Amino acid sequence: MGFKQVIEEQSNKYTLVKFIFEESFTKEDFNKFLGILSMLLDIAEKSGKPFGFYIDAQKAYIAPVNAAKNLIAWKRKETPRIKSGKKLIASAIAIKSAALTKMLNTALGIAPNVSPNIITTDIDKAKNFVHGYLNQL
Repeated sequence: MGFKQVIEEQSNKYTLVKFIFEESFTKEDFNKFLGILSMLLDIAEKSGKPFGFYIDAQKAYIAPVNAAKNLIAWKRKETPRIKSGKKLIASAIAIKSAALTKMLNTALGIAPNVSPNIITTDIDKAKNFVHGYLNQL
């Protein structure tokens, strides 16, 4: 499998999730990742406990076919849920690949974020960014 998820922190106020994308993540891995995000939104709606996530994609160097298209479709579908209340508080991506950064910037230009997000090359900066927003709850 080209990616994994880790519950980094769980409190009575929020959940912080880390996703790790390896260099060989596939279209199926990416679609599973989007499905997990939708499930996290479901859980946040039912529990009233929001979440934040960050992605360690420092080893990944190329996106699967249709990743940008699938990300845009997911964002358009889920944006109303994200906007409707405190569910997804913040997200961040640590990435080193210029090709992946370009793909993400293109996708985010077409379907902008509705919660705070950064793209960086530093995993600690990514985690601290999301954690900073969660700690404000």
